[in-house]
Amino acid sequence: IFFQCLFFDIFTQDVPSHMKFADIELHIKDDAASIIKERMKKLTASAKFFEGLKNKYLLHAPIIQRVFKEQQVPLEFVFLPIMESSLNPMAVSSSNAVGYWQFKKESGAELGLRIDDNIDERKNIVSSSIAACKYLKRSNALLDNWVLSCQSYNVGLGGTKRSVDNSLFGTKQMTISSATHEYVVKYLAYILLFQNLQIETTPSINLLEFADGKNMTLDEIASKAELNVEDLKPHN
Repeated sequence: IFFQCLFFDIFTQDVPSHMKFADIELHIKDDAASIIKERMKKLTASAKFFEGLKNKYLLHAPIIQRVFKEQQVPLEFVFLPIMESSLNPMAVSSSNAVGYWQFKKESGAELGLRIDDNIDERKNIVSSSIAACKYLKRSNALLDNWVLSCQSYNVGLGGTKRSVDNSLFGTKQMTISSATHEYVVKYLAYILLFQNLQIETTPSINLLEFADGKNMTLDEIASKAELNVEDLKPHN
């Protein structure tokens, strides 16, 4: 009953005319609000699908949030892997981007991820989240605008710089309209849907980091942690 009430509240919530994204005040025009609302409706059209996304987010949120706090990247970005991969470590895009944060092999390696026949850290929530922070911080160092840095995650730094007015670099106020890049507009729907879930519900399982696994096999880690190895495989 609780989830049905929560689901109904989310489905019927309005898109605000103003919201914060990191240190930027956003003014959301009606045409952008319609796009955001439509994405929210699609995400919540199936209660089963949305509950699955919600549970995966709640499972991974403590780790992602911890990484982003340590890396000093705004927490508004912690919902990005929901949009990128539905938090599926095995996700592979049509352009061969892989994992939680959907890195291509070259970009992932350039950001410090190990990607070889034995290990693919794009599928590791800690390593890939650190790489995402590196990318976002590098973009923001040049754009001085976290919203544009979000856009750059989709179209690249060069593509973002070519497509936006220079007056947006360093601004603390932005108008979001249908002319704003679609990736940014749709991502606001994820922020609105997921930003309060961690304080309203509790996941049925917890995802913990095992810090002493160097040179150990997954079977050895499972034995030491007193867990079933089959339960560990999807997260490792």
